[in-house]
Amino acid sequence: MTRAPDIVSIPGTTQITYLCDNIAAAQVSFTDAELGELNAALDAIEVRGDRAPAVVAGWNGAEAPDA
Repeated sequence: MTRAPDIVSIPGTTQITYLCDNIAAAQVSFTDAELGELNAALDAIEVRGDRAPAVVAGWNGAEAPDA
């Protein structure tokens, strides 16, 4: 969430217990050091494959712009 202001998580659930967990997660905060460590770990992950098949990606024209 701190990488870009236009990224919004949309958690989904069908159980009240998980809804409460999702709501409580909004109170979680990280120090700058923790965020640095988390981001470094995420950056080390090799992303492979397409986000969606080309036909699906073209349905709504809402793909995010290239970084």
